[in-house]
Amino acid sequence: MEAWDDLSTCRPIGMAVGRIPWTAIDTWTQRQRDLDDDARAIIARAIRYVDDIEFAERTKKQTPKPPGASTPRPRVPAARGARAAHGGSP
Repeated sequence: MEAWDDLSTCRPIGMAVGRIPWTAIDTWTQRQRDLDDDARAIIARAIRYVDDIEFAERTKKQTPKPPGASTPRPRVPAARGARAAHGGSP
């Protein structure tokens, strides 16, 4: 969606990237002179909907895991002869 791409540059950036401001969406839709009020409202809702999905995905990726919730490393079987090389029995 071209409008969402255009408006992505209007996001506030601070501690984290925020949602596209409603004022930016409203200004963008008002500048599209060939749209009637219903079409503007539909486009504004579509932009907000897509932005909410993007924001939720970004938030999910940025949310730190609680202590002890790290992904366990997969166990790798020891290579044959590894025990013997370290002084263990084969």
